Amino acid sequence: MTYFKRLVYLLYCIVFYLIFIFRKDGSTPTPAYLGMRHLYCLTNGRSNDVASFLLSISNPEYDFKCTSGILGDLTDDLIVSIVNNINRDGFYVFDSNLSFDDCQKLQALAFETPGTPFPPSSKLSPIIYDRNHPVSVKYDFDEQVLVENLVVQNLLTDPSILAVAQAYLKCTPISDLVAMWWSTSCQDEPSSESAQFYHFDMDRIKFIKFFIYLSDVTTHTGPHCYINGSHKHKPRPLLRDDRIKDIEIEQYYNQNDFIEILGSQGTIIAADTRGFHKGKPLEMADRLLLQLEFCNSLFGAPYNKIKLNYKFNPSFFEATQTFRKTYIRFIPDNSHVQ
Repeated sequence: MTYFKRLVYLLYCIVFYLIFIFRKDGSTPTPAYLGMRHLYCLTNGRSNDVASFLLSISNPEYDFKCTSGILGDLTDDLIVSIVNNINRDGFYVFDSNLSFDDCQKLQALAFETPGTPFPPSSKLSPIIYDRNHPVSVKYDFDEQVLVENLVVQNLLTDPSILAVAQAYLKCTPISDLVAMWWSTSCQDEPSSESAQFYHFDMDRIKFIKFFIYLSDVTTHTGPHCYINGSHKHKPRPLLRDDRIKDIEIEQYYNQNDFIEILGSQGTIIAADTRGFHKGKPLEMADRLLLQLEFCNSLFGAPYNKIKLNYKFNPSFFEATQTFRKTYIRFIPDNSHVQ
């Protein structure tokens, strides 16, 4: 066994041991999280594949009685077809859209709720977004505020979304993150902090993200850009935990592999963002986007605990009881208890 192979084997043992530690207290030691990211680059993703296989054995899938919802009336065959497309390309654009009414409700939330300008600055506290006078390239919204919205709660418990997430992860899906943000055209140059250079995500072992365009997205208003098939294998020179400029990444992929995902308001996309992707810098106007993420384990980056309070619909409380593993981040709010 070569020195390199011994080193890889040792790292495998360390990471899986720390996964065992994580499962006891729910948090991930920082060295383990960074080790996962490094090991992904070192093995070109094989380490994550092995861990995902083990998780699929220990966390069997739910038997969903219903798989119809916002993504359509999904049969078993259609779910298999969707997952095969994601496995092949890294993403999938659904035929069904989020309704105009729900998009408008989320837009209203985004206009009425203070968002945090990004990159974070001590000089800029959360502010109401003024599309006529943007002060930042991005405005992020607090996750607790988002999940207290009824539209978001319905999406988080939507049977079709859960079914696709589970089929892709091959195990119990866990709600990992809910995010929504404005992207603006107030900056001429791409923003690295706002993910406008190509990169891959590695906060969890395996995950799938559902992006919903809450405004019309053209080539000029910040489409999600994805390099077809790049979630499966990456050229060795690009296997680094960093932002990568277009001029460099274009050396390793054909022009046909570079996809701009355009869509009208309500467009829903599923993507494995272990593949190279970015948000294209906006040339005009602004873009509002909602993201739901599901993973096979919360091992990895720090995550938020969500407090269940009176703003949650009874059906959501019921879902947290039926699918405890999926909503493990959601905990009772006991702040009112004396």
